[in-house]
Amino acid sequence: MQDRQEPSLPSIYRPIRAASGARAPAVTLLRQAGAIPEGTLCWSDAGGRLSLALLLDPDGDWEQSAPVALVAIVALAPPTVAVSNSWPDRLEANGGLVAGVALDGVGQDAAAPSRLILRLEAVVVPPGGPEPGHRPDLTSLAEEGCEEITPVGLLECFARHFLSWLHRWQEDGFAPVRASWRARGPRIGTPVRVELREAKVAGGFRDLGPGGELVLEAEGSERRIPLGEALASGPSWSLP
Repeated sequence: MQDRQEPSLPSIYRPIRAASGARAPAVTLLRQAGAIPEGTLCWSDAGGRLSLALLLDPDGDWEQSAPVALVAIVALAPPTVAVSNSWPDRLEANGGLVAGVALDGVGQDAAAPSRLILRLEAVVVPPGGPEPGHRPDLTSLAEEGCEEITPVGLLECFARHFLSWLHRWQEDGFAPVRASWRARGPRIGTPVRVELREAKVAGGFRDLGPGGELVLEAEGSERRIPLGEALASGPSWSLP
């Protein structure tokens, strides 16, 4: 895919190029969230990484809006790369983190935010060049066989696919998103560990619930962890 200085995005988006730095897009939107329209997308392609923040209006309360994070994960996954989903907010390849999403509420009521900021970071080219194996817990699209893609190209692909999946979620419910996520999700019985604000939860993966909740089996019993609770605890991932 050919690199361009500015992305070509569907007209529903209002793109803003951010200053360098992974948090710059989210900080930019947060400062203006009360005065800018839904669909404002602030992005950066510094350092071979795509960092973006997208302003959304919630469709319901926090828990009802939380599945938009899984919509983003499904929309981001390149079809030509063998990636896997790690609940609630990670995209991995060969055991290494390649991208993560986060969801922030704006407003005084955490249970029913007035606006949402969807954050996304993806490592397209590793820092210092595409030298594989430098960090086994971190990988990049270039290392996984997508040398032709650029941060701007990934932004363009994500923007289109996100709109398509968002429409499917709104029209057909969460079932199509759930099916797509499960296709690249962990196998049944895979050990899963989740860190929440108040506790750490571990068990064997059993399913992704109809509302995006994680269903685990631990000590012979089933436990369901709400997606909104996990996202409110902050990102499970960290990129250097």
